[in-house]
Amino acid sequence: AETYPERWSSEAKAFRGAGADLETTPYGSGTRQIYDLLLPKTAPKGLMIFVHGGYWRRFDPSYWSHLAQGTGCEDPRNHH
Repeated sequence: AETYPERWSSEAKAFRGAGADLETTPYGSGTRQIYDLLLPKTAPKGLMIFVHGGYWRRFDPSYWSHLAQGTGCEDPRNHH
């Protein structure tokens, strides 16, 4: 379990770096009060909302970007 955060961060960074359409938007005045919106390259087939509640003291939205891969925001590295 100790290696999970490093793995999550690495996988999320790779997903974002592969060209995912990402918009980071503030919802409050604090620097950590943000959310990420990931959009598919093709017409969306639905909506998935992932809310990580309460432990942003250690993590932030950048740890979870890769979870969008299974929702239609496919990993752009799979497209040629």
